[in-house]
Amino acid sequence: MLASTFPKLFREHEGKFIDSFAMATGILSLTENPCSADMWREYANEGRGFVLEFDADHKFFSHTTDDGITRKLLRKVFYRDDRIEDFWKNPHYLFLVKETKWAFESEWRMIKSLDQCRKTVLTNGRSIYLLDAPAGLIKSVSFGSKFPTAQISESVKLLKNYDPNIEVRNFQLST
Repeated sequence: MLASTFPKLFREHEGKFIDSFAMATGILSLTENPCSADMWREYANEGRGFVLEFDADHKFFSHTTDDGITRKLLRKVFYRDDRIEDFWKNPHYLFLVKETKWAFESEWRMIKSLDQCRKTVLTNGRSIYLLDAPAGLIKSVSFGSKFPTAQISESVKLLKNYDPNIEVRNFQLST
C-alpha cells in the first residue's frame, strides 16, 4: 500500500518538497576545462580571478559507507534542451542536467547537505556555506593575467602556508 501511495504523495507536494530540499542542499560546481576563455570571462572576472585545480581522486570527493563501500561524489553534468515529463522518474535531473547553451562549462558537481557545512554570514547579510579543504585537495592555483600583481605574492605566501605542495601558475589566455 505505502509503495503505491508514495509517488502520489510526492507528486501532490512536489513544489514544497523541491523547495525544501533545495534550501538544505549545496552544490559545488567545477569545470574540467580551466583554459576556457568563456569560463574565465563568466566566472573569473575577465582574468582578474584565479583557478583552483583539485585532485578529483582525493577522499574529499568520495564517501565510504559503514559497510566499506566507497562511491564518488562528483557527478558529470549533462547538457540537453528537452525536458522530462515526470521529475520523479529521475530526480537527479534537477541537479545534473542543464541547457545546451551552458555546455561550454564542462561541469561536474558535488551535492552536499548544508548541515555538513559551516555557515558564514557576510557583511551584506547573505550567507555562504563552506567546507574545509584538506591539504592535498588543491593541486594548483592559476592566477589570471589581470589578477592584481600586488596581491600575487601575498596570495602565494598564504597558499604555501596552507599546503607547500600547491603548484602556482600565472595564466595567460591566447586570443
